[in-house]
Amino acid sequence: MRFLKIKDIGKVFSGATPKTGVKEYWDGEIPWVTPKEINKLSTQYLSDTERKISEIGLKSCSANMLPKGSILFTSRAPIGLVAIAEMNVCTNQGFKSIVLNEGFDSLYIYYALKYYTKELNDLGTGTTFKELSKSTFEKFEIPVPSYVDQIKIGTLLSKVESLIKKQSINIESTDDLLISTFHKMFGDPFNNQNKLEKVKIGTVCKVTKLAGYEYTKHINYQDEGDIAVVRGLNVKDGRIKLKNLKYIDNKTSDYLIRSKLNKGDVVITYIGINIGEVAIIEEDNKFHLAPNVAKVTPIQTEIINSFYLLSYLMFNRYLFTRYTTNTAKQALNMGNIREIEILLPDIKQQTHFATFSQNTERLKNKFKKSLVELENLFGSLSQKAFKGELDLSKLVIDESLLPKEKKTEKQAEIINPAILKALDAANSISKHFEKTNELAKAANRFNKYFEQWDKLTTPLNKLPKLPTELIEAQQRIEKIQAAFANVKPFKPKKSEKVTWEKVSTQQVSNWIKENYTGYHFTSEMLIRFLMDEHITFPDYYSSEELKKYPQTNEADDLKSLIFSAISKQNPYLKLEQIFYNAEKENVQLKITEEDYTLIKERSAKNRSGIYFTIAE
Repeated sequence: MRFLKIKDIGKVFSGATPKTGVKEYWDGEIPWVTPKEINKLSTQYLSDTERKISEIGLKSCSANMLPKGSILFTSRAPIGLVAIAEMNVCTNQGFKSIVLNEGFDSLYIYYALKYYTKELNDLGTGTTFKELSKSTFEKFEIPVPSYVDQIKIGTLLSKVESLIKKQSINIESTDDLLISTFHKMFGDPFNNQNKLEKVKIGTVCKVTKLAGYEYTKHINYQDEGDIAVVRGLNVKDGRIKLKNLKYIDNKTSDYLIRSKLNKGDVVITYIGINIGEVAIIEEDNKFHLAPNVAKVTPIQTEIINSFYLLSYLMFNRYLFTRYTTNTAKQALNMGNIREIEILLPDIKQQTHFATFSQNTERLKNKFKKSLVELENLFGSLSQKAFKGELDLSKLVIDESLLPKEKKTEKQAEIINPAILKALDAANSISKHFEKTNELAKAANRFNKYFEQWDKLTTPLNKLPKLPTELIEAQQRIEKIQAAFANVKPFKPKKSEKVTWEKVSTQQVSNWIKENYTGYHFTSEMLIRFLMDEHITFPDYYSSEELKKYPQTNEADDLKSLIFSAISKQNPYLKLEQIFYNAEKENVQLKITEEDYTLIKERSAKNRSGIYFTIAE
């Protein structure tokens, strides 16, 4: 197995975003993807995008149209999400995408990049958020076996990952089954269409918490012990989570007898962001209450079942928010919990549902166990595959996965209309000559000829004469190759700029609103935008620079425009201003990609200052 740099595997492209304020650039037919969409994918493949851009939108920016099979790799926010394009697509600037060369399998490269996500993430730089540069990404090395072995590894890992996803779906399905069965048996608790009796929890259960003085005087948590302490982080989705448990000894547990947890108790978190999480205790003498967790013990077991109570509270968490005290920190007290009303169906129905719930939970646990085994298998196979330790000799793959014919050209570096036209011409010629009998006969003749090569004892003086059709085909292919060589990426012509003296206040205001609505910007960013896109005018200087260099041109007209917008005297533009402290990050900034490029390498101090936003 050899190690190759990304740049030796394919051509790396960055993305770009057409100006969001220009309607003509959007809602076209060209797929355009952002990192958050990759994060939502449930498969390795991207088959559609939330937003589309137009042809002129594509031409307006430096985005590249990437062909089907390209590897889409997010290079920031976050680094390391991967997908395979199932269609021609372009990306925003949060990607470093690879158009693969001949001899590299997209599925294998996909899993290789996922395997090395941590290493790639560690190579990211930046203060506001980490970003992986194109040059760093291109230099990163990954192991690459033979093409057939790439296909075998990609196929194997894909099958295991598919099983993992199916098992995850099975686990989710058991939860959905339980909820739907609950509502089918008892109706919607909110509407109570079955007209069931309503009771307060305090009338059928005892509600207890650990007293503060007990905790401070008598509990000393340990990493090991006799009795596990149930804290808020251990209560989740109806069960006690055994990760990060703390312990006390039996002596302490016996002293705090009222806070012991027994089989059938339901525990509830009553303080904090996870308020209303519930779980059931299924064993005696194993768990004990911690602060922030209450226990609810059914005292009339002839009319209420613990598993029914657990499910009712778990499926109706809105009940807790209804009774939450209005404090700075969200909380319930024991009186609030006792006041919560629940529906009380017949105990036989409750017991029937409890049996169904326990059977469903056992099935769910089997799925979970299988999921863990599959995840461990996937990790082990990945590690061996990318270390060259995986024995692939006995792995048989579907022959249809192998290419029917070897590619003869590298994929185009960039797809624009001229190249697409050339590709269409190439495909047309290829199809034409596939149907030519003389060419087929010539190919057969050559194949038979070279099959005998190893049997020859003396070299041949000459090769068979090439048929006319094959010569013509070669000439046409050479013309297409020449056409590809002459194709240059499209560069949109910039519209002619106007001088500051000739532009109106309304025109400048409209430009600012089109580009910066919904974004923060500084005076420097505004000047950069106007000078790049629309206007030529004297340099603009900040007030601090003017103090140092009084001789500089102050560009009074632009300053007047900004001031009038801030003071709400500009009829075409209104601005709000804030002070952003980058060291404290006192404001959540939203800036355009162009402006991010302008300031991303600056220190926190140099990123701080006055920022503007467009007022409603």
